[in-house]
Amino acid sequence: MAVYLFSWDPTKWDWRSIGEQAEQLGRGAPVVRQWSCGSNRRIFNGDVAWFIRQGREPRGIFARGEIVRGSYEAANVDVQDANRGRNTLVVDVRFTAIENAVNRVVLPRVDLKGGAFGKFVWDIRESGVKIPDAVAAALEQAWNAATGKSAEKTLSKPAAPSATPSVPKSPTREAPAEKPQQPPAPEPAATAKPDEQDALKREREARLEKIRQREAEERRKRVAGDAVAAASRPQPLTPERRFEILVQNYFILLDAELQGELYSKADHRNRILKELGENDADRIDREHRHVSAVLAETGLPFADSFPPEKGFSDDLETAVQVFIEGNPELIEALWIDEVPPAASIPVELDDAKAHWVATPERSAFRPAARPAWHPTGVNEIDYRVREARNHNLGMAGERFVLAFERARLREAGMKDSIDKVSWQSQTYGESFGYDIRSLDEDGSERFICVKTTNYGARFPFTLTHREIERARQHPSRFHIYRVFRFSRGAKLFLLQGEQLIQETLEPVAFRTWL
Repeated sequence: MAVYLFSWDPTKWDWRSIGEQAEQLGRGAPVVRQWSCGSNRRIFNGDVAWFIRQGREPRGIFARGEIVRGSYEAANVDVQDANRGRNTLVVDVRFTAIENAVNRVVLPRVDLKGGAFGKFVWDIRESGVKIPDAVAAALEQAWNAATGKSAEKTLSKPAAPSATPSVPKSPTREAPAEKPQQPPAPEPAATAKPDEQDALKREREARLEKIRQREAEERRKRVAGDAVAAASRPQPLTPERRFEILVQNYFILLDAELQGELYSKADHRNRILKELGENDADRIDREHRHVSAVLAETGLPFADSFPPEKGFSDDLETAVQVFIEGNPELIEALWIDEVPPAASIPVELDDAKAHWVATPERSAFRPAARPAWHPTGVNEIDYRVREARNHNLGMAGERFVLAFERARLREAGMKDSIDKVSWQSQTYGESFGYDIRSLDEDGSERFICVKTTNYGARFPFTLTHREIERARQHPSRFHIYRVFRFSRGAKLFLLQGEQLIQETLEPVAFRTWL
């Protein structure tokens, strides 16, 4: 019979019925419930379970029970430390004693330090930790001393709550024999106890034997070499298959980013390394930036977390093109055209700094001057042109920047100047070469050109001839407000006119007069 420790932290999981179930057990009614057992798959029927409250005080041991169903997997359970939406290892516990630990525990945590208790780590991170025999014996003794109950009382079934604290001696058992009409209830339980323990022991040993046999079989397969594993591990992937896996996973990441889903770059990278059988994480990141470069040269959206980088191979470019050709529905799915309704765009912002981010460092990447490849059937799609023509998106972005500017001036102590912020493009059209006129902290005019996108911060944008001329006329007062990921929690950064003229401009169209 093994002994295990299970935890309960009220700050992480609300056991709302603990008081009711403690009273229920006190009335002799059985209390059985599921409980997470962490990653322990070797808890069996008949094992003993102790429960400790963690987190805030009162901390300490407050309940005891017996496992009536060993470790098994269950989905969407309401138990301590459950993995929501995925299978969780749990056990079924029949409680033999519960103290309402909302207010009190039986053995406070401070009492579990000296002697045998000091040899065990009580602040466990997950339930199902095995307690050594010496510690378990000391815990049993301390519990009995604190509750005034013997071990037999603690282990008694709820169906026989009137059992005496200890097994009566022989003369005491013979006394009820004079009253055959009242057969002694405790005696069968006492004589049956060894048989039950033997049965539980045999059951546990049988399960352990199956586990040993299974582990021996798995070890034999590993030593001999499983046919499937031997065929997949030793044989290196062909370059074509390797790029296929890399590109497929890149588009999984790109889709998550465009949809605004949370994802971990580290988990993404580790999944690819495992699938490729490699360990060079820097190489995977570099090839991801190369995939972004292929998409950028094609005019398609790319993962903002992997800025484009020159140097991709022809084989990688071919792999990207093959993937896109084989998934034509993906091209339309990459287009994010939703625009929040005007009523949902705030007129005032509580915190301008919450929406402002630092300007990204300038990338050395520039699309190559060579014929661009376009996916079959979607040659007419140019995402930059398509988004630039989205008048509603541009208007929504300008409305957002108006609210941002008012909040910025208010936070700068210029509350009286808020009324001077004007929406020029809405009142006079685009002839001024900027959209919003505001003020700097020194009181000088600030000319703001708003460029809004539903994509990432590095997605390119275009400037009109009038906007460029305005930037040249007022290089220190002209600002580009780049609003990005607009439909998924808008953020913005600033580019000054002087910076635009010297660093970022690139000719993409020319005007001809006849």
